[in-house]
Amino acid sequence: MAIYNDVMETIEMLEREHLDIRTTTMGISLLDCFEEDGKKTAQLIYDKVTKLAKNLVSTADAVGNEYGIEIVNKRISVTPIALACASNTEDWVLYAKALDRAAKEVGVDLIGGFSALVQKGMTKTDESFIEAVPYALTETERMCSSINLGSSKAGINLEAVKRMGPLVKKTAYLSREDKSFRPTFPEKTSPLAAPNSWLLQMLWRTIRLWREHFTESVNRRTSST
Repeated sequence: MAIYNDVMETIEMLEREHLDIRTTTMGISLLDCFEEDGKKTAQLIYDKVTKLAKNLVSTADAVGNEYGIEIVNKRISVTPIALACASNTEDWVLYAKALDRAAKEVGVDLIGGFSALVQKGMTKTDESFIEAVPYALTETERMCSSINLGSSKAGINLEAVKRMGPLVKKTAYLSREDKSFRPTFPEKTSPLAAPNSWLLQMLWRTIRLWREHFTESVNRRTSST
């Protein structure tokens, strides 16, 4: 009875509450990609992301189809790019474009990691990175950027906070021709649009669970006699 209740509860979540997995994220370290030459670094970033994440979308879709539960977003998260130690805006934007191209190539919805960790203070590199963020965001589609301004342990970097207002305004100004400032997601077909598919999968899983439960009960009774 417990198994039956679990199965029926799962079916109800899928059918009525539209249960899904919000995202699956692949983490990639880029520490071995950072070189003195900006163009070489950008190419190494692109090559590594496309190599390691080439099967991310297909694997996530296969898992979702197997269990009949949609995985809404596929994402990549990389090492904070501010660690690359670029010295000018052009190189930062070059890295951003490399990330964006890689995201499009492998088909993910978002790629994050165009980021800086400044809760303990800012270096000249961090300051250069922050100045480049508005330009990088306006020239990419699927790349996300973040700046960590504080933590419970280190406190809040108020100098960095002070810089955020002008940065947000500049980003808004540079993207003023856009209808909205957000990544462009590829079209997806929800498994709920083809209910026969996931209903058959759930039915098969239900039958398999009941068969396993029945076999286990028979084996217990046989061994007890």
